[in-house]
Amino acid sequence: MRAGARLLLDDVSFHVSAGDKIGLVGRNGAGKSTLAKLLAGRTLPTEGRINRTGSVGYLPQSPRDGVRSNAPGRHVVTVADRILSARGMDEAVRQLRAAEAAMARSHGRELQQAMRAYAAAEDRFLAHGGYAVEAAAARVAANLGLSESTLSRPLHT
Repeated sequence: MRAGARLLLDDVSFHVSAGDKIGLVGRNGAGKSTLAKLLAGRTLPTEGRINRTGSVGYLPQSPRDGVRSNAPGRHVVTVADRILSARGMDEAVRQLRAAEAAMARSHGRELQQAMRAYAAAEDRFLAHGGYAVEAAAARVAANLGLSESTLSRPLHT
């Protein structure tokens, strides 16, 4: 892997089995984040190949990555959103919550449309692992010593 003319990673080979817990240790700029992004498929190698037989979760280290403006009508990224984003679930959850809010404020025909939007959002949510993934996110937070109320707080706080 290269960053411009600089060679970051060369001739790297290893195997990680399901359930393995690994740590990447090195000085700043050594390529730890680059390797994590490569393994998760967030970026492509400049040469060679990466063979994945399962999914790899990736949680960016910067809390500002992906934080949306908290201007009216904009979604504020919560701690739970960030944890779920490692599994690709954040957008599915956001759509589900938006559909719930639309149902709460709608009447008549608008309510029928909001209910159809909710059903479609729930189908997408369930297709991505649904409630089991949310429960896993809560377990991750608990294992990190985060309270349940922390999950709903804006990430930037």
